[in-house]
Amino acid sequence: MEKSTQFATEERGEKFFGPPAREPLDKERLSRQVWDSMRNGRFTAQRFFDTGTTKTDSTYKESSRSRSRSRNKVELPEELEGFGEPASKETGENKRDGSSDEGSDGRRDRNREDDSELEKRKRPEDLRSPARIREYHNLRYRSANHGSAPDAVLRIPENFDPNKPFDVVVYNHGFYSTAKSSIPYNNLDNLMRKAPPNTLLILPEWQVSPSAKSSNQGRFSRDNQFRNMLQEVFDKTPELKGKSVNDIAGIHILSHSAGHNAATSELYNNDLGGKVRTVVDLDSQYNPRAYDRWIQNNIDDIARGNKRFYSIGYDKSYATRSLSDRVGDMLRRAGFRKNILRDFKNPLHTLSGSTFRDNSLVFKTSEATLKGRGAHMSMPELYVGEILESLR
Repeated sequence: MEKSTQFATEERGEKFFGPPAREPLDKERLSRQVWDSMRNGRFTAQRFFDTGTTKTDSTYKESSRSRSRSRNKVELPEELEGFGEPASKETGENKRDGSSDEGSDGRRDRNREDDSELEKRKRPEDLRSPARIREYHNLRYRSANHGSAPDAVLRIPENFDPNKPFDVVVYNHGFYSTAKSSIPYNNLDNLMRKAPPNTLLILPEWQVSPSAKSSNQGRFSRDNQFRNMLQEVFDKTPELKGKSVNDIAGIHILSHSAGHNAATSELYNNDLGGKVRTVVDLDSQYNPRAYDRWIQNNIDDIARGNKRFYSIGYDKSYATRSLSDRVGDMLRRAGFRKNILRDFKNPLHTLSGSTFRDNSLVFKTSEATLKGRGAHMSMPELYVGEILESLR
């Protein structure tokens, strides 16, 4: 007998998030502010980021004090403080006046050394992370000419070994965001530490006008444009010299909001040789049937757990429900049990990595919030880490 799974997530050890914060007039206003500040060359993380939450074990609680703060202020996680700040002031031997941090007895002043180390940790290229984050400009296979904005951003994990199998996670941002701003805003650098070792993260700048409220992909929707972009990035990266797209063990495509435009181009317009193992829709059902073809073409592998599809909805929760029904019909026609995890009754709960690991099809409504951003803009930081952990 066909059976779909409904469960109370609090009984499965899932996370509970407090009542959803009041939605801002424009749910992506905060993201737009981050981008505008970076575009004008005056981005300072502390200026726009101010946590409204504290983390205790697996529970996030919003304090009354934080709720009284301006909705325009949020804070970067500690691991990413200083991202995008101007380079630190000159210290030590690099001072223009020729002075140094050494005292009259030739010994280095400890206080000045500590200040110097603090400044170093604030440099964008360091990011207080062992991973390397690189920007790529003027790519031949870019969506459009982006000027000073990067055409793609790549994160290389610590101790990356190109001689071992490696996966690629693709993150497609939504409106008012860019490939560059998505990393600090969604805490992606820190979340990628939960991914399996040797996993690369690439963020293509799929929009013609980065951060615009526009679905115009320019050349990104052309046949094999994304595949060629990947190969060009590999060729320009010393750690990946000699590697090709064919060497990728698995590709995992994540889309948030309007990122579904890029995700469908990547899925359907590029010869990726069946390497796509996971597709994640984070409130990105603005084209309700965008993912039906990929699910149908891979229904056997999905039913057997070899590939996975996850859909988390808020604005488009009705589309998530409808898609779950269509996928159930696909499973039935293919002769499989209707084994789908549907969680539409616990919108304030999130799912753990083990839950994603144990289910190849997940459909959920989410109203959980983080840092006062609202449910829609909270989704990447709430779910990406758990999904990456499930890939281990």
